[in-house]
Amino acid sequence: MCRHEIDVQLCAFEAAFPFLKAAMDASSLEREVAGFRAELVPQAADDAERSEIETRLAAAMRS
Repeated sequence: MCRHEIDVQLCAFEAAFPFLKAAMDASSLEREVAGFRAELVPQAADDAERSEIETRLAAAMRS
């Protein structure tokens, strides 16, 4: 997956996260984020891209 595709998926997740947070209990939300992370992180091209994915997911969870 190219960087643009990863960015599009992250943007979509960040946009959907407030709705997921409102609709799910904490453990379900954690599983959803873990599944998304497991799908995206292995497709990152390098450590910097993996770090950006982790940072953006953590920021979404803090919101």
